Formats: sequence, C-alpha cells, structure tokens
Amino acid sequence: MREKKIKTNYIEEATAVPAPIIEAPGDFYFYFQVFFQALIAGAVVIIGLYLLDIYELSGSLFFFDVLYYVLAWEVIIFAYAGFRIAWQSGSYRLAARNGAIIGFFLGIIIAIFKILWFYQLWTVFNLLTEPIEYLLLGLIVSGLVASLVPKKSKL
Repeated sequence: MREKKIKTNYIEEATAVPAPIIEAPGDFYFYFQVFFQALIAGAVVIIGLYLLDIYELSGSLFFFDVLYYVLAWEVIIFAYAGFRIAWQSGSYRLAARNGAIIGFFLGIIIAIFKILWFYQLWTVFNLLTEPIEYLLLGLIVSGLVASLVPKKSKL
C-alpha cells in the first residue's frame, strides 16, 4: 500500500520540534530534582550542625556528640533519595547509583567547608577521604532502602 503524503503549510514544518539526538532515560527532571533536594538539604543541615558544634552551642541542645546527628541526617538523606528514585523508576541500581553520586558531591561540599573554616593543613586530606566516605555510605544506604521498595507490577 502506498501512503499518501499530506500537505502541510511551511509554518507548521518550521515550528516542529526536532527529536532529541540522545534521549534521557526515564524522567530526567525528576532525578535531577531529587539529586538537588538531597544535596542542598544535606549540605545545609550538616554544615549547620558543624557550626553549632564549633560555636559550642550544641552542648545545651543535644544529648550526644554532633557527629551522631550528622550520621543520622546522612542516613535520612540517602534513604530519602533511594526510596524516591526506586519508587519512581523501579530500579534499585539507579537508586544506589544516584545515592553514591549525591554522597560524592556532598562529601566534596563538606570537605571544602572544613578547609575554608578550619584553614589547617590536615583539612586538605578531607578532600580525599570525605567524598569517598560519603559515596560509600550513600551507595550502601540508598541501595539497601531501594531493595526494600516493592517492584511495580506491569498489569
């Protein structure tokens, strides 16, 4: 069978949006949004907790050392990101990978904060250790939480 060509006017052809060369997997905007929500919330709260500890205001506010609260907040952030992405995409690998990337960038932000705030030689080594520590924690926590999320059935 021959298909008929439908004539269109030139304005419609000129305003047609071309197909993208590389298509983003899934909803890229959603992953980008979760990434920045977790990154900004993690950086603001963790730097705030460190500042409370530096100015010694944490003794009257907290029962334990501030590092326990920092660790708890990190776990919450990575669990949130892992759950949201696993629920949306159904892929625990994607959720674990995103948790690792969030952890890496969060580690760089915290390391730069420590370098600028303390301004001592030992803080330079945080540029090596903090991103790796946060990357591994994000990978493990996001992967575990995402593996607990039930898969969506294809009915």
